[in-house]
Amino acid sequence: MFGEKIIRKLDPWGSWLLLLVTLAFVLTGFDMTKRFYNPALSHYIHVTILPAPFFFLVILHVLKPVRAALKKWNIFTSHTALDIYTYALALICLGLALWFQFR
Repeated sequence: MFGEKIIRKLDPWGSWLLLLVTLAFVLTGFDMTKRFYNPALSHYIHVTILPAPFFFLVILHVLKPVRAALKKWNIFTSHTALDIYTYALALICLGLALWFQFR
């Protein structure tokens, strides 16, 4: 139950932040191609700054439906085991995404 409360509280904030980061991705990508403001700064933001928060927020956004699906399928009998598995899966995915980004 402890994990479900945390995910339920973080998901709305993470969703709005994900929307803002995605919008920043779109705007910096548009600026890089159409040279609207400063393409060099947009390239730096687009390639260096935005990917890590984007990966983190996507995984945070996906935690709630993944936990709900695992709970619905009755894979784990204990809520604690379900929470540990969900968080471990999220950390592994985040680690892989960041490793692919910064290698």
